[in-house]
Amino acid sequence: MLSIVLPSSLHGNKHIQGAMEIIDDLSERAKDILKFRGTILNDIPNEFIYVAFIGRDASSRLHPDIVTRLMEVTGYSDYEALEFLGDSVYELVMSEELLRHSKTADQAAILGNSARSNKLMASMMRSVHLCDDLVDEKKCADRFEAIIGALYLFLESRGLDSIQVIGSWLNSIWKLNQIYRDTFNVRRIHDYLV
Repeated sequence: MLSIVLPSSLHGNKHIQGAMEIIDDLSERAKDILKFRGTILNDIPNEFIYVAFIGRDASSRLHPDIVTRLMEVTGYSDYEALEFLGDSVYELVMSEELLRHSKTADQAAILGNSARSNKLMASMMRSVHLCDDLVDEKKCADRFEAIIGALYLFLESRGLDSIQVIGSWLNSIWKLNQIYRDTFNVRRIHDYLV
């Protein structure tokens, strides 16, 4: 099981232990979608994944030692900044991929609207049980974008071509070649999730 090492003073705190077990479970499931042919994505520090699932309200209730650890490793203590960054990275990566495989910019634009929908991102997250506890589609999609933001920061810190790696990773999650063949059947785009 993944986990942040807690200070010994917190080991007996049942509330902290319970919260960390929930976060560990989410992180374990998140790591499943990050598996990509044994690449560096498998090496992302757990703290990046934790932050992608911690909202501002939850962050304010975490023990200060945990917040300090998250800040030291990621620079953030909740998902909102990662979601903002991930949204932009996702849009860039998907735009490049769609342009590369579409016959025209118009086709890419039509697919782009569907590929950037909260419904599609939430569907992908639910397919690997990462949003089972969230009813709100937008919040689920925000967590997906936060994971992308976390990946981007991690890959950039390693000096890697983050856009290329994230593009390859997204292609491994979605059967994009099939999506391109069925370009104008955008209502069924969610059926192509792996």
